[in-house]
Amino acid sequence: MRKLAISILVAAIAVASAAAAQADRSVMIAKQYGVATGLAAYCPNLTLNESKLDAFLDAEGIHRVDRVEGSPFYETVSEAIKSADDMIRQSPAGKKNDGKGKQAFACKTLLEIVHRNDSVLKGFLDPK
Repeated sequence: MRKLAISILVAAIAVASAAAAQADRSVMIAKQYGVATGLAAYCPNLTLNESKLDAFLDAEGIHRVDRVEGSPFYETVSEAIKSADDMIRQSPAGKKNDGKGKQAFACKTLLEIVHRNDSVLKGFLDPK
């Protein structure tokens, strides 16, 4: 079940990556950022370095004014966070409501996502 969930997530990120190459890179960034944010919320040992992320987003042309509630970027990030939450709930640990299992699943999945070849989030993960 866990491998299926990761495969689905990986496929979703791959689709997002391919679509971004053809369409809008900011959508891909928003999806990866949202999924990573959703997973990091469950992971007590790791955090996304928000100052590095802010600088990266600014460099990508996604300025703070583009990230406010109601903006397309914000909405895409919110949907991706919900997707990560759903993935955790659907994991075996999530179905058993096993808190430590959910944390382990979230941390392992977060590391896998951040270190993928197509990840824009490399270098933005810090230990807490």
